[in-house]
Amino acid sequence: MMGILLPLSLLTAADWKIEAIKAGLSAKEIATLERDRFLITRNETLQSFSPYINPAHCTFVTSDVVLNAYHVLFEETIKQIENQNASKLEKCIQGLWKALLKVHDDWCTGDADLRRNASTHARFVIGVTHRLLGGKCEGASDSLLTQIQTEVDAIEAAVGTGKSEIFGGPEPTFIAFDYTLFRPAGFYTASDTLSRYFRAIRWLQLVPFRAAFPAEMLSLATLNEAVGSRVDPDGLSLSWSIQQLDDSWSAVGVTKRWKSPLFKMAQSAGGSAKSAPLEDHIAAMTQMTRDFSEPPEGNDRLRSPPDAAAKEIECRLRPAFVLPEDAAIRAVRPDAQISGGLVFATWLGLPLAEELLLAARGQDVFKKVTNERPVVPTEINDPFASQAKNIAKSVPWEGIDSDGTAVISQMSALRSLWKHDPRLPAMFQSEAWQHKTLMTVASSWAQHRHTWSLQARPDVNYLSGTQVKRAFVEPVPDFFSKLSQVCDTLAAAGLENDPKQVVQDQLASSIPVLENRASDDPMTITALMQINGISHAIRMEQLDCWNPEFDPKTAIPRVRELQAFFANPESKMPDGLIHIAGELRRPLEPLWHSLSKVCLRLALGAEKQLKLQELEPGEARWLSRIGEHLAEFMLYRGNSYLTPEDDAPRIARIASDPLSGEVFHAAIGRPRVGFFLYPWKGEDVFCVGSVLPYHDIAFNTTLIDSEWIHALSGSDRVGIPPWMQPWVPVSDISLAK
Repeated sequence: MMGILLPLSLLTAADWKIEAIKAGLSAKEIATLERDRFLITRNETLQSFSPYINPAHCTFVTSDVVLNAYHVLFEETIKQIENQNASKLEKCIQGLWKALLKVHDDWCTGDADLRRNASTHARFVIGVTHRLLGGKCEGASDSLLTQIQTEVDAIEAAVGTGKSEIFGGPEPTFIAFDYTLFRPAGFYTASDTLSRYFRAIRWLQLVPFRAAFPAEMLSLATLNEAVGSRVDPDGLSLSWSIQQLDDSWSAVGVTKRWKSPLFKMAQSAGGSAKSAPLEDHIAAMTQMTRDFSEPPEGNDRLRSPPDAAAKEIECRLRPAFVLPEDAAIRAVRPDAQISGGLVFATWLGLPLAEELLLAARGQDVFKKVTNERPVVPTEINDPFASQAKNIAKSVPWEGIDSDGTAVISQMSALRSLWKHDPRLPAMFQSEAWQHKTLMTVASSWAQHRHTWSLQARPDVNYLSGTQVKRAFVEPVPDFFSKLSQVCDTLAAAGLENDPKQVVQDQLASSIPVLENRASDDPMTITALMQINGISHAIRMEQLDCWNPEFDPKTAIPRVRELQAFFANPESKMPDGLIHIAGELRRPLEPLWHSLSKVCLRLALGAEKQLKLQELEPGEARWLSRIGEHLAEFMLYRGNSYLTPEDDAPRIARIASDPLSGEVFHAAIGRPRVGFFLYPWKGEDVFCVGSVLPYHDIAFNTTLIDSEWIHALSGSDRVGIPPWMQPWVPVSDISLAK
């Protein structure tokens, strides 16, 4: 170790210190490792599984790396759902636009100007959605087309604030839209289809229909009239197509929505009586808005302070998702002084997080957060108790893991990370390890919030190892067991791939590879071979001739041609591509089943460690190859010599401050190499593993993954919360060799 001066005592000390010296640790780092029993280094890796591939030391499987694999696979599941939904939404909006054109101003009686304004409002809302999805809005008047295009341009620019004159001038409950909310992020930037879908859904989430405004209620009634008994492009009833939009979400059991008036319209198929006075239609829609109205989900547009906005009764055509922790996060409003990850961990019940938040914000804020914890009502069945005492009660988090939905069940599994077990070695009960657990929980939350913004990744595997090294598992068997159950829930979702979308995604992901990597790079060769296969399938059916050279620069124009071919709705999907699509994107059900089994094996290994039982030889060999197993769940397969991509860092928008212009994010950085001293039968075993650092980031606009990764190109790291800085280095950071 040239240039590192170590005290003689270290050179004659315990075996683990010799291993630490070989690993390149300084005397100060070795002292920290001896004190805390773990050390988070300055060395970053491209993927969390990297330290487990051909390790030079014994390994320690952290909950961080298993959670990372879970979140990657979960986000790929959501990506496939969104690809399906993009196609469904295009058909629904196309049908709804055509149906609206058939609803004339005289469909009800009453004030002509009000009827005309309501019709314009409805056509504008759906017309903007149609244009955002690539539709042409045929049949619209020239003036309406101009207004639609102006709004679409503002949405696609995704900067500043504004409000179309169709919605009226600025007023307290609706001053303007924050157009930065329309900027696609994560996997939504992987293809034009997903980017368009992102903007369209955001638009439907943000446009309010307010009970206090008759024109907006009559606009809602106009949409209700259009939904009933109409036909979509595939010959199905429009109302039926709209109801199918939520099918995938119900299958996954991901989360819940605010009640949707659009879904209610589809169920009732436009139940209002025709030719009735407009007052009757307004009254019916006002009642529906009251029935479906929910408290504002935060500051999603510029408007008056919350006390006034809370009185507003309104609904949205396609309400945003409601995540379990949203109310707790809104209660505190994470900012530059308070960490969103800390608030989440407090809501989850981590004792250290509770202590830190209580000290930072006081009892009132602490109660606001803890009062939002989920509960399951339970009956007190005591035949000897009085009737007054024998009533339903609610205990936060008790029994919540039986909720049956993936999101809340995974959060319940996180709570097992700090479950007290008297068999735990002392290092896992220390204050230092509590801070590490807090970072693990916060990092998992950042990945959870990023779920809808996953970037596409290459179809490769990682180099496999041959040397068996001793391995240990973080001793939290309940956590691994519960996570296994969540995986089984997601395996039952029954998702199917759209072959055309799979090919489009592959073409989009190949362009940065061809542009930025050398022609002899393994990923470049793989991309060219895949493009060749796609072209060959088209050539077989359409006599399209193209013989690719192994030159990425000449291949890029061909990729653009192929993208244009598949973007054309009239283009036929060649039969040969069905098989290719299956090779490009594996079905996720077997991966979820496999990850479930991996979690169970880790749970069994952790239980054996707590009982001080040695692993069987087969179990030890399997655990020594955990990096390869986890890489598979992170969608790395194919040629074993390919290297991982630098796409592990992720960032998610949490909240914004319209006064300061700051946007607050939760993020994870590149995985860090960690070293651990696992106590085993009187011996401290020096182990290597992976941890994921959590970051709180404030910026003047919404950041996307590529910008966050670029921000990590230097040697300093910003946004590490104060409660983790004693353990996570923030300077002189470099990629591990």
